[in-house]
Amino acid sequence: MSDYDFILQDQQKRRGNSLLQGSFQRRLIGFVFIAIVLVVVIVLFSILLNSGKPSASAYLPVAIRQEELLRVLENRDDLSDQTLKPGYTTLFLAVTSDLQASNDYLAKNGVVISPEDRTPYYYFDLESDLEAAKSANRFDAELEAYVDKALADYSQTLLGLEPTTGQAPLLDQAKQNVIFYNGVPETESE
Repeated sequence: MSDYDFILQDQQKRRGNSLLQGSFQRRLIGFVFIAIVLVVVIVLFSILLNSGKPSASAYLPVAIRQEELLRVLENRDDLSDQTLKPGYTTLFLAVTSDLQASNDYLAKNGVVISPEDRTPYYYFDLESDLEAAKSANRFDAELEAYVDKALADYSQTLLGLEPTTGQAPLLDQAKQNVIFYNGVPETESE
């Protein structure tokens, strides 16, 4: 043994007593492992709970149909048949209220309606058809046909949606407004 071996042996002893060795290291690794497993279990559990349930974005078609029905009903002031106006005004006010509730629900859930979302539901020929009908003195009949179509499309959309807990009150109110105005909506199979 050399005269300086005590220095080297002392350093080797210090390295052997490191905090990350022995039982503390095993405990730390075990704790990290348990934390990772817990996070994975929580993520999987939340995925399983939410799978199969419609998300808030599934409610988009309802809000878009409401917008389109309102767009059609905005033309009610040009009617010459005064007996149609009160019913259309009542429907307009009811659907306006429903649309406000729908927009609040979608905003609360971070869903934004984009122009691309609206495209499949948009009545592209509405304005031109109504202008042509005005010129041909058949505006009332044309508007009534558009209202009937928009209301039928809206009813089918309402009936086709499987609601989540947050959507159920909105759908119930919207269905009641349609029933109040138009009677019980028919399903596609009928």
